Amino acid sequence: INTGLRDRPRPERAAARMLLDLPPESFVIAWIGRVVAQKSPEHLPRLARALNGEATVLALGEGLPQSTPGRELVAAGGAALESVDPEIVYAAADAFVLTSGWESAPLVVLEAMRAGLPVVAYDVGGVRELVQDRETGYLVKPGDFEALANKLRGLNAPVRTRRVLDGLHGRLHRKHSWSGSDQASAFGRGQALGALRAVR
Repeated sequence: INTGLRDRPRPERAAARMLLDLPPESFVIAWIGRVVAQKSPEHLPRLARALNGEATVLALGEGLPQSTPGRELVAAGGAALESVDPEIVYAAADAFVLTSGWESAPLVVLEAMRAGLPVVAYDVGGVRELVQDRETGYLVKPGDFEALANKLRGLNAPVRTRRVLDGLHGRLHRKHSWSGSDQASAFGRGQALGALRAVR
């Protein structure tokens, strides 16, 4: 798959978290999208409540902080942002979540994978062509945000995260026409994630 993504500089994890005022050791789950029905942003506060403080849901979207889902996400312990470079969000995150109810080939999934992030998403449309379940991330039944939470919670265990990211690195190497520096960056990101301590 030729993603067509151009190279972009990405800050280091610690620097990105400092910019976004995130705790250095917290497990951060990124979401990037538009505040429209297709993207199901109303699932974000539900996801944050289901995670019950075990992770921070970091969401970026134009108008999100002023929206009802954005305000509810903040009340549930997450963060709603706009006017921030997405590369900073990817750099600060440990995993990426996609709550879309329908998709073809979402660019944000490719961007997250390029950043070395495992992706947990609803099993809709072309998402399954990008995310291989249990290899580069997890796919769950559409609308089941509790299943999203369970899969994301599981990624905060170093052994499972290491296995998924090994699969991600292999898929990037086989399928995506990115430069060697991109692949090295993704693998290095995977190594950092593999060192995450378990929640339990």
